Amino acid sequence: MTPLTEAQLTQRPRFPQIQLDLDLHADELRVVRSVDGAKPQPPQKRIDGNFFRWVVKQKSQAKEVFNGYEAGSTKYSYKVA
Repeated sequence: MTPLTEAQLTQRPRFPQIQLDLDLHADELRVVRSVDGAKPQPPQKRIDGNFFRWVVKQKSQAKEVFNGYEAGSTKYSYKVA
């Protein structure tokens, strides 16, 4: 994994909030991204080793990043620290 540059780590957030909804299966992870309550973007299939780097990039682009996870008939969210 390539570390983020100093400029990437200190840039000013572009968005107030990003929501990442995850659908996790044994062989794949699908992520649906929604920026500032807008219509969700199409699901992205993430199976590569760059998922955590991508999440860190999302954190650098928003003041708050929330993660939602579909678990059966219920859904819960939490703020990404």
